Amino acid sequence: MHASPRLRTIVEAAGLLLLRVTLFPFPPRWASLLGAGMGWLLFTVFRLERSLTLENLAFAFGDTYTPRERLRIASRCYRHFGAVITEFLTLPRLPPGRLDDYIELDNREVLDAELQRGRGVLIATGHLGNWELMGSAIAAKGYAFSAYGGQQHNLLADAFLNAVRRRMGMAIVPKRTAMLGMVRALKGNRVLTILSDQHFSRNSHFVRFFGRPVSTAPGLGTLVRHCKTALVFAETHKTGRFRYRTRFIPLRVPTPSGDEELDLLRITQQFMDALEAAVRRHPEQYFWMHRRWRPPPTDEQLSATNRAFLAGDGPRALGGASPSRKAGGTPGKGVP
Repeated sequence: MHASPRLRTIVEAAGLLLLRVTLFPFPPRWASLLGAGMGWLLFTVFRLERSLTLENLAFAFGDTYTPRERLRIASRCYRHFGAVITEFLTLPRLPPGRLDDYIELDNREVLDAELQRGRGVLIATGHLGNWELMGSAIAAKGYAFSAYGGQQHNLLADAFLNAVRRRMGMAIVPKRTAMLGMVRALKGNRVLTILSDQHFSRNSHFVRFFGRPVSTAPGLGTLVRHCKTALVFAETHKTGRFRYRTRFIPLRVPTPSGDEELDLLRITQQFMDALEAAVRRHPEQYFWMHRRWRPPPTDEQLSATNRAFLAGDGPRALGGASPSRKAGGTPGKGVP
């Protein structure tokens, strides 16, 4: 017998709360270690989305890694994200003045220089490293900080996660007023972070990721063009147990071409190229459990501009099959 959606929602939210209470007696770095053990169980025993993860790794890297190496990367990936979950739940216990013990923001001068222009800073990042800790650290440094990353399917869990973020000094842009809220944040000269690396269900804006077309939200380009704000890629990666480093990389916004759709595609591609380079450096710290590559787009899904944009990288842009999908639930969208 399947549980009702309402019951599942309650159980999932209660599970998060119970996990947080369970972790309370443990020092933060011990909680991180327990999370890694939880990830090992999910990969080795329960095999949650294991096949999809391995297929995504093969799809992205091809023969770069052997099957044994991909298995090792996948196992480390699960341990990493198990740790990220428990690290997130312990964030409110970390004194703001001590966040430097857990994360180093390498070059904040990039943010400072752009904020002096008075047009805000748009940080684009992905599900790499520990983006939640990065946001907490930026807010703890005194920056006016906002975050948008969609909404969890489980609204109770979503409210719980956002409550933790607010305790860490982050302002949350809700999904129902997403574009208006993000524009207001940038117009208010705030630092705004968006995670923009998961599948965009409208299937109308395709760029390349690991050489393959992926449907991606065009919001980054829209905000950059409308608010004339700077676009910065943030690469956060793990350097030790519950220890991370963030590097801010300014992205070059292409000169307007006169074709608005083409300009949006070029901006989105700048982000995806930066993300791909970071993922290649730290493949075990990326969220491979998401079905990022779907069947290649049809001509009906692509405008003439989008077809020409993808074709500009040669035949490989539209080639290849999408990884198969096992029966089962779809992973929920992550949030910053």
